[in-house]
Amino acid sequence: MTSNDFAALLLAALLLPLLPIPLQPSALICLVFAAVLISCHAVVCEHFRLIDARPGVRRWSVLQCGHHVAWRAALLTTLVLLAFAVSTWRLASTLETQLPPSWEGRDLELVGYIDSLIEQDARLHRFYVRGIIKNHEVQNAAREQAGRVRLSWRGQGDTEGAALRPGQCWRFQVRLRRPRGLSNRGGFDYQAWLLSRGVVASGYVKEAVACPDSDKAIFAGVRQRLSDHIDTVAATTRWRALFKALLLGDKRAITPEQWQTFRLSGTVHLMAISGLHVGMLAALAFAVCKRCFTPLGMVMRPEWPQWFIVIGTLTCAGAYAALAGLSVPTQRAALALGGMMLLFQLGRRVQALTWLLWLASLFVLVNPIQATQPGFVLSFAAVAALLLAFSGRYESRRAPWHRFASVLRAQWVVWVALLPLQAFLHLPVATSAPLFNLLAVPLVGLVILPMLLIALCVSLVSSSLSAPFWALAALGFDVLFVVQEQMEQVLPQSLLLLHLRVLPRDVLLLLGSFWLMARTRSRALGVLGGSLFFLILTNAVARPSPEFRITVMDVGQGLSVVVSSPGETLVYDVGAQYSSKFSMAANVVMPYLDTYVSGALIGLVLSHADNDHAGDAESLLHRYGNVSVYSGEAEELAALGAIPCTQESTLPMMQGLEIDILWPPADYDAEDANNRSCVLVLKYKNRVIVLAGDIEREVEQALLRAGTLPQSVDLLIAPHHGSRTSSSAAFVRQLRPTHVVFSAGHNNRYRHPAEDVVQRYREVNSHVWHTAHHGGIEFTLEHGQWRARAERCANLRAWYHTEGFCETTPIRYDSRGSEGAEE
Repeated sequence: MTSNDFAALLLAALLLPLLPIPLQPSALICLVFAAVLISCHAVVCEHFRLIDARPGVRRWSVLQCGHHVAWRAALLTTLVLLAFAVSTWRLASTLETQLPPSWEGRDLELVGYIDSLIEQDARLHRFYVRGIIKNHEVQNAAREQAGRVRLSWRGQGDTEGAALRPGQCWRFQVRLRRPRGLSNRGGFDYQAWLLSRGVVASGYVKEAVACPDSDKAIFAGVRQRLSDHIDTVAATTRWRALFKALLLGDKRAITPEQWQTFRLSGTVHLMAISGLHVGMLAALAFAVCKRCFTPLGMVMRPEWPQWFIVIGTLTCAGAYAALAGLSVPTQRAALALGGMMLLFQLGRRVQALTWLLWLASLFVLVNPIQATQPGFVLSFAAVAALLLAFSGRYESRRAPWHRFASVLRAQWVVWVALLPLQAFLHLPVATSAPLFNLLAVPLVGLVILPMLLIALCVSLVSSSLSAPFWALAALGFDVLFVVQEQMEQVLPQSLLLLHLRVLPRDVLLLLGSFWLMARTRSRALGVLGGSLFFLILTNAVARPSPEFRITVMDVGQGLSVVVSSPGETLVYDVGAQYSSKFSMAANVVMPYLDTYVSGALIGLVLSHADNDHAGDAESLLHRYGNVSVYSGEAEELAALGAIPCTQESTLPMMQGLEIDILWPPADYDAEDANNRSCVLVLKYKNRVIVLAGDIEREVEQALLRAGTLPQSVDLLIAPHHGSRTSSSAAFVRQLRPTHVVFSAGHNNRYRHPAEDVVQRYREVNSHVWHTAHHGGIEFTLEHGQWRARAERCANLRAWYHTEGFCETTPIRYDSRGSEGAEE
């Protein structure tokens, strides 16, 4: 068994507790059994090569072999079990550090120092505080908890807001809650993101008083001062935000439009300080240190200058990684560089791939949840792919064509290797990445970054002398964005970004075929691997969609429903918009449409103009082009070109789906925006769905009097998120829904849904769903079977808080009373 095999097996044991499936004992038994077989096979093969022909020696060799196999197998099994136990313990320890549930929603005291840069948006400040949380209502030993907290401070004046600086000590009065995020199919796991950064709670500031102690977060304070310095010396350039991203890892000021440009070109990795940037700085530091310390070999022992060079290089690389915020790529690059240089200096030889696997194991051991982040997976996978493709095979040649071919091959290898992982992680794949990176990587690594480093150093002495270097860096970004703009004009966004849908088995098959392409020395096997790769990928992309699907998205306190068939899609509401950089439409609805919906968007219905329903509809329209918009408050949404949604209106028809508008009438005029909500009844074959918006009892009574409400519907999206002002007893008895969904935020301030409203639906035997507890909920119809899938329950993670709902509510249930078939 090679060192690579052992490191990979150890990493698999560490990752096992993170799998999004219940951990069965059989999984661990299979892993240990595989380890024993691998060890036995390696040892037996090794010993049988040394067997002597004489009978006595043969018996002695077999006995030795058996003893050696047993010893190796026992040792390997013990290490795998120990790795699994330690990873499980570390995961449990991380989850136990979260804020106690009983402390949520209470006034707490937080004493600590700011250990991050300050993110400012209008009158809102966001930052991290490391300190002690105190609950004065608890009179026992467990009234204090240490940890890192993510805070928002709203409504502060300019004077107080400007006083916030990294390293300062503050005494905050706060309201906190445990880390928690939305749960949608293919969506971003905000809770895991917080936990991977050591955050034990998040919340907002009510009052604050500065305390005397300060300057504890040294690196955060230096980063803030350098960020302010760049704002001053590079104030005239429009690329100032990108300068700070490359120099300090400060991506706060990058606009959504700039991020979209990087996504379309597949160059997002260039704006995250990674191995490329750390390696460039280390190379410069190595050259300077070598020139400075090599002459010292004439007056001291020859090996001492070599140690000075190594220490100087690693000091510069480590300081740069710290100033960049110690993200996973910078940590990996600094540790890999440091380990390899020290081992080389000590005369040790370790394979680069083995060292990479040990580094990944170390990261998982320290913080297991960190391994769930896309940046961690893609960062290590990209380096591993390059090592697999070039290790032991690459030979430097002087011909420029061979050098260019090697660079081109490196881009192609990374793109192909990461493609299945990006699809599995529900990330878009940039088709232009291999070609565009041929320009972007050398331009950023060899021109822009060195110019920025020189400009920053020179600007600390003289701002005027640094101006030419800032200008050269800005010119590099000008070239980069001009090329990208030309590319966008030639190819539409739908071709620049592909959203692939793959299953776990597809990922394994794709990685296996990549292995054939990367490692085999036979061209025939390489071509076979490439053919299998694209054949499997084509089959995965062409996977058919369900016959009919309706999805209630988890958008917090708001509503968004996606209705789709294989060729067409209708969206009802888009959730809220919270800032210019974050909205439910852009961050939840659109990723779901791109990844899981194959039909074209034919219509957008905004029940009414409230922010929690209409939100950032403009972004969705900009993304999908010419889409008709209908709303019960069309006059309030005139900027979107909204058409009135009334009983006399006609919505775009989907094949096999009948859509009726029950409310409002054309002459209806009410001051209450909720009661002007557009109410729809969808009928597909023998299934009936009601989308009720935010209507209240007044409208419910009017619909009951008109006799237009259906009876015994299959699915009802509860009106007004389950408020007491809606879902009257007569309304519930008329509809008697088999399934009712409450779309509301967790522990929202309105206390939606009201308990008496939930009880009314239970009295008519409705299956109650709540997006805050179940996540996004999909109802699909295939082969006559009506199935329901709750994302938080179907994709249950160790860190999810389900409050027992997943144990009591069926995940898949046929609305006619019999259980649906499993997917």
